[in-house]
Amino acid sequence: MSNSGRSPSARGCFAEPRGTLWRLAGAPSLWLLLFAAATDHAHAAGSADDAAERRVGSFVITQHAKRIGDGGLFMRTGNPFGTQRMREYSISHRGRNVAVPGLGERHFQVLELPDAPRPALLLASGMRYHLVVDEGDHAEVRELAPQASDSALQWLDSANGQPGPQSTGYGLDRIDSPPNLRLAGGRLLYLRHRVVLDVGTLATRPVEPWWHQGKVKGDVEMNASNSPAIALSPGRTRFVLAGDGRDWASDERFQALLVVDLATGKPDGVRIDASLVGPGQGVPIDAAFVARHYRWEHDAQGREVLVPRPR
Repeated sequence: MSNSGRSPSARGCFAEPRGTLWRLAGAPSLWLLLFAAATDHAHAAGSADDAAERRVGSFVITQHAKRIGDGGLFMRTGNPFGTQRMREYSISHRGRNVAVPGLGERHFQVLELPDAPRPALLLASGMRYHLVVDEGDHAEVRELAPQASDSALQWLDSANGQPGPQSTGYGLDRIDSPPNLRLAGGRLLYLRHRVVLDVGTLATRPVEPWWHQGKVKGDVEMNASNSPAIALSPGRTRFVLAGDGRDWASDERFQALLVVDLATGKPDGVRIDASLVGPGQGVPIDAAFVARHYRWEHDAQGREVLVPRPR
């Protein structure tokens, strides 16, 4: 998100008045109040690039200005009693307000999905995401990965058909930064490490980024539940996560790849040969590592599988 500045605050740019105007006013507070009121009015009205209201199909997205405390996590000025101005948004569909259970009618961010087959919006409210779809006579609201504990977001196919960079998500929409209006760049969106949204069909698929083998003490487990995707198969049926594994029989720990099937959301676990990564921190497990040491083939059922390259 860009942090390019807009109008500075009244406190930061108001120079000490001099001359006739100062004597007539009698005190700086009047000028400060007038300047702040004018600035607030201009911000509330919006500009050509930051309209207070916009339409996406039958949706109307309305921007609202709000002041919040500037202390704690969001402190920017060093003043624990200061405030900052932010945008928040509400949505209506065919004249009816759209409410999200548990969150109400206001949201941090509302992003159009321009490549969807019908009007659709991604709502970001803190760490939670909701998909809102125009279904003609009503708006359908779906919560995406409600059990997840983060707000990560990543296109699986935005970098020449391969995974793009992972984002930590969308937080407060501050008025001193340009608003986020659209989310585009790929078709397969990996959200919160728990669900993939196919923007081309608006279908969602829950994902399990962990794998285990066996049911007793000798279980072998692999986990990549907080890892970004590092590769997508040529047929776009599977994607790869880098994770860690543990053999409970020997208490051995190792590095692993989880190859997630997009049709089922289930992964296959691939144990990485220790000689490929070296001791200590070793070699990073990334897209280049996968391309160097593995290749995609088709099994007897025609499914894409990741197999080691001959050594």
